[in-house]
Formats: sequence, structure tokens, C-alpha cells
Amino acid sequence: MRRGGPVTVRDVWRALDEHFPFARRADWDNVGILLGDPGAPVRSVLIALDATPAVLSAVRRRPTDLLVTHHPVVYKPLPSIRPDRPEAAAAYTLLRTGVAVISAHTDADVAPRGVSHAVARRLGLREIRPLIPG
Repeated sequence: MRRGGPVTVRDVWRALDEHFPFARRADWDNVGILLGDPGAPVRSVLIALDATPAVLSAVRRRPTDLLVTHHPVVYKPLPSIRPDRPEAAAAYTLLRTGVAVISAHTDADVAPRGVSHAVARRLGLREIRPLIPG
């Protein structure tokens, strides 16, 4: 993280990129800063697997500047961003409340100490290595 001045969405993105390089995402995936202003200050972060209704409720209850999700909030182009469209409701709510979103999906899955590695360790596996190198 940078020193002096507030931490920004971009600073958090850079820190995540060091551990889960966004460039290593699958071609079909949508990762990175998906909603919000990269230069916005971040004082509070909520981390979740998905932007579920329960997560959105938590965002409304407590001050949150940034939501970091594993699964992308915006996966494919949205024809509209309205609260009555299930595929866009989370994005609508987050934009309206001013919460930025960073998603780290397949890049976090394949990182050397990423999601797949953590699951393998939790299962008690040893000599963990990728099935498909690179």
C-alpha cells in the first residue's frame, strides 16, 4: 500500500494484483475494479464470495467503501442496470450506495497461494501442484 494520504480503491487493487495477478484470469472472466471510482478513498472493506442479498444488506448496515468478491458482480454486459432485473440488482444497489467492487475470480483460483491451493490444503493434500501448468 502507498504511504501518505488515504488508501484508495486502486491501492487495494494493486495489493490484490500482487498476490492474484489479474492478468492471469481466464479469457472469459471479468475481474478487477468492476464498479466505482478507482481513486475513491477506502476506509472499510467487506469481503464475500458473492454479492448476495445478505451481503448487500450488510453493506447497507455498516459503512463500507469497497466490496471485494470472488465471483464477479458484473459478469457479462448488462442490457440495463435496474433493481428489478436479477442480473443487475446487485450492481444497482452497490452503485446507488457508492460502494466500489473489486472481483478476483479465476486469477485468485490459479494463484500459487490462491483459492485452489487453500482448498487443497484444507483437504489435507500434500505436494500440491497445478494439473495444467501455466
